[in-house]
Amino acid sequence: MSDANVENGHAFDALLKALNENRPLALIGAGVSVRAGYPSWGRLLQRLHERAEKEADWTERERVGLQEHDDLPWRAEIYQAQLGAERFQEFLRREFSPEGHRIDRLSCHLIKIGFSHFLTTNYDVALERAHRKILGKDPFVVRWEERNELRSFITSLGNRESNSQQIVYLHGRYDRPETCVLTEQSYIERYIKSEESRKKLFAIFATKRIVFIGFSMTDPDLTHLLREVAASLGDQEGRHFVIMSLKESEEDPHVIRKWTLAKFGVIPLFYPYTVNHSGLEAVMKALSTTDRSKLPQLRVAATATPTIDPEDPQKGKWGGKNFNEDRVLTASVSNAGDGWFDVRLKITSKNPERPLTRPIYFHLHDSFTPQKVAADTVKKTEAILDISSYGAFTVGAEADDGHTKLELDLAHLKKAPKAFKLA
Repeated sequence: MSDANVENGHAFDALLKALNENRPLALIGAGVSVRAGYPSWGRLLQRLHERAEKEADWTERERVGLQEHDDLPWRAEIYQAQLGAERFQEFLRREFSPEGHRIDRLSCHLIKIGFSHFLTTNYDVALERAHRKILGKDPFVVRWEERNELRSFITSLGNRESNSQQIVYLHGRYDRPETCVLTEQSYIERYIKSEESRKKLFAIFATKRIVFIGFSMTDPDLTHLLREVAASLGDQEGRHFVIMSLKESEEDPHVIRKWTLAKFGVIPLFYPYTVNHSGLEAVMKALSTTDRSKLPQLRVAATATPTIDPEDPQKGKWGGKNFNEDRVLTASVSNAGDGWFDVRLKITSKNPERPLTRPIYFHLHDSFTPQKVAADTVKKTEAILDISSYGAFTVGAEADDGHTKLELDLAHLKKAPKAFKLA
């Protein structure tokens, strides 16, 4: 067994011990809802973009710039202004309604594990439905914005005799979309203008153990609170846990473990990354059955971080393959004269039931400005970028909210002109 799996096994054992002794809270993020068929935050913003752009008078440059911007709350603020509050809220109500969504196994495993309570930043009711299915009764629901409900919840945290799980909606619930925290202004109101939410969350994080699930450790407001808690308690060994995916060919688990411990006081438990996060369900099953043998094994390369070739900087950064089960990255090259070549880069969907989703980027050689370029044309089945180049290089590609990563060395194209491949 590799060192990475040994450390992962220790983290699993430590979490089981915490579950038996302390009954920690679980903080549920978007990764859990995605398994139940709800959109990721990236996909949600893309759907909002598609609705807003039908009525907007944006220039093409504004449209692309907005679509590619990685500040999701700011983008949501723009879309709400374009659609109007009423239609924006109705959109959230429809997207996160339980109608048409199954009761998924991941949520059922979560209920079985034995967490004392659930905090969630999601708007859907997947956990409530799983609670009814597994335990045969409705859970206690707490809306963070309801002061009386929240006061009762925080008071109950000191009651070790209570066995009633409560589900706390930190950022709102689909049936009251006006309370959903998604736009820039809503984040400001919740975390910046008012100290109340921050103080209450700080108190929970400082006095209770938390297990972060479906949470990427990149939410700026919650991770800032974790840093404050770790600093105030002088926590170097780890009070909390995070169950997170590991891109085995790209990420070093030892480095990530040191980072989460030193910065946030959080012990990571890894599972291998896949597009549908099937490993997350496997970890939950292992925890719910207390069976360590069900923990998915990591297959970390000897050197997890690829060696970068300064002459070809994208080489090895995008997985080394130009295809997966649903997507393929191809290219065609033609001579444009005067030593230049026209290059068409294309991502094609091989699965008609899984169309391509924006944003879609191509990562080029560092002689291009910018290096990261959005596709010129995006359809359900293909995305295309046309460029001019004087020679071959390795291109990386991202699609499907970053879940698809492909790589193609243009020097290996059989039908490309010899002069292009040797330049």
